[in-house]
Amino acid sequence: MKRILVPTDFSANADKAFNYALGIAKSASAEILVLHVCSLPIPAYADEPEDLKLYNRKQVARLRERLEIYRNIAARDQIAISTLLVDGEVLDSIVSKSQQYNVDLIVMATSGAGSLKTFLFGTRTAAVIAASKIPIISVPATFTGGSPRKILIAMQERESVPLLAPVFQLGKLFDATVKSVIFSDNTDPVAVYLEHSREIERAAELMRTSYKIAHLAPEHIVGTGFTDTITDYIEGHNVDLLVMVTHAQGNVPHLLSFSNTREMALRSGIPLLSIHA
Repeated sequence: MKRILVPTDFSANADKAFNYALGIAKSASAEILVLHVCSLPIPAYADEPEDLKLYNRKQVARLRERLEIYRNIAARDQIAISTLLVDGEVLDSIVSKSQQYNVDLIVMATSGAGSLKTFLFGTRTAAVIAASKIPIISVPATFTGGSPRKILIAMQERESVPLLAPVFQLGKLFDATVKSVIFSDNTDPVAVYLEHSREIERAAELMRTSYKIAHLAPEHIVGTGFTDTITDYIEGHNVDLLVMVTHAQGNVPHLLSFSNTREMALRSGIPLLSIHA
């Protein structure tokens, strides 16, 4: 893990995501790239009026001063950091800059400042999860914890185990325990339940051999509704990082998988690591 992108709207919640990213960057010796996307006024004609030019220059200078604060914070812990100020659309800018700068991880908040002058990151985060091929950690406004110590992989279908490499990298960085579960609904047919049981055992064995983890006890949990059941499990087991693989396209199960991930990103009280399949 070499570079982490942190989009910010300068809200307290975005700052919380930045601090979470700092913890990862410090442990991984990674660089942080802080991105702010603004929307400067568009001139009515090709030749900008002087007052609009002056306004835009002042806006850019003000925003750069705010980005400089992040540089100073990172410098205290000797963490490499760069800042980007982009005039454009939030979603497109996050996706394009993450690709341009070969980012390994995106860390962003799930809600913003709540002002018309700033970007609300709740729905923005869900949109980035759908669009980005890069793993994303969404940090909720209510989260008060620190670096991950108990990581839960919530499997939704037959997942590709190699996709989970970032999970075990984080686990190693923070000496965290990693647990995997698969969910079956109370209304699922017996055949589906049995298939889920076989799948969680298969995946767990692959994880053990692929990532050299001797103790990885899989668990098959049953409940009413994915989100409520996983949330109850998280609270009962003191999980502080949830992992889900996102299948945004394809058949109905894939669409349901993305819907579950999006809902957890908006509702979870702990950070969610979303990995795009």
